[in-house]
Amino acid sequence: GLSNLKTVKNALDIAYHQGNIVSPLFAFQLETKAETKIIFLYNITEDDYPDAVYVNASMRDYWTMPLRDTTFGNSSFKVKNALVDSGTSLILLPEKVFREMDREVFSKHCMTTVFSTFLFMIRTKHKDLQMPHEVQYPNLTILTSSLSFNITPEAYISGAYNRKNCILGIDRIANLSLDFMILGDIFFHDKTIIFD
Repeated sequence: GLSNLKTVKNALDIAYHQGNIVSPLFAFQLETKAETKIIFLYNITEDDYPDAVYVNASMRDYWTMPLRDTTFGNSSFKVKNALVDSGTSLILLPEKVFREMDREVFSKHCMTTVFSTFLFMIRTKHKDLQMPHEVQYPNLTILTSSLSFNITPEAYISGAYNRKNCILGIDRIANLSLDFMILGDIFFHDKTIIFD
């Protein structure tokens, strides 16, 4: 795989050290258009992305970045680190953070929150389904020391399910002791994420 574990080299590290590619850097680009495409870029150099802003990894063995703050509407949450993971579909938050977001925002617009392994389905209080453009859901904002990432409702709410439910792309990590979030494919939308 393409992990950052120092004990096992990833495939690009091996290819780079064998002289098969010019750089161990790789990147993912995910677009939110109807014809969504995932582009896996490798064999790139720093010159390919001269405006890239680098964030030092906060953990030795994982693609993580230290966080300054996380906001959702009027609420602010202190989460130490974010693991950036192209192998995860959703945004996974510490359970206490998700519960607070649910209490502050989602439960005000929803009859129930149905928990499942991969999705939260939001049932609206109203007869007709309210999509994100009709309800003022806030951005999820993730702040590092140098960058601010806004994840819009259009990104974290993907649409209707059976005309009664909205599929929410945010889940919780069911371990109260963990103090990090996992930023999956939803975070990758409309960005190029470079792994060094």
